[in-house]
Amino acid sequence: LRTPLAALKARIELGLREQQPQRWRQTLEEAQEHTDRLIHLANQLLSLARIESGAQTIAEGGAQRLDLSELAREVGLAMAALAHQRGISLALEAEGPVWVEGESTLLSELISNLLDNALAHTPRGGNVVLRVLADAVLEVEDDGPGIPPAERKNVFTRFYRVQHQRHGAGIGLAIVGEVSRVHRASIELDQGALGGLRVRVRFPAGESAPRPQ
Repeated sequence: LRTPLAALKARIELGLREQQPQRWRQTLEEAQEHTDRLIHLANQLLSLARIESGAQTIAEGGAQRLDLSELAREVGLAMAALAHQRGISLALEAEGPVWVEGESTLLSELISNLLDNALAHTPRGGNVVLRVLADAVLEVEDDGPGIPPAERKNVFTRFYRVQHQRHGAGIGLAIVGEVSRVHRASIELDQGALGGLRVRVRFPAGESAPRPQ
């Protein structure tokens, strides 16, 4: 956090030295952009901290039976406005209830980070698909530039960024990796049917129906 905070402070100080109102406006717009990135980074760091608490809850037998399709629907709706703002089509493909054992906050974090990553690297006019399959598999697929095969094993490392990516701190997929580990889920990265990246998270399958009360 220190580096982007220092950059933001320096930009504001430079703006204060300007005499032209147009330059002040430009400084404010740049400061707003930097602030948005800082907020996003802070939220991701808080997410990493929450994973430890969630992992303890699961380890102590506090996992719940959750409908992965419903979680995907809730997160997808929450991020629909962002997709629209960026000119990207966001679609949900979910079958009936798909039950998994887990912690709802962490699984929502996993889905939102996968979608955020896809939306960040899909060009305007592109497509992102959030998909839940009956065998407890979650997929997020886009038609962006994808990730070169040689780099796929590194993207779950904290602060690692793919060479062609300009934005982001390299935390989103690290969160996905940590949440998957806690839930004993496997992750696969490959090229999807849309031509971009497809991330597949495979959970230990739950029963096909909720437990009787």
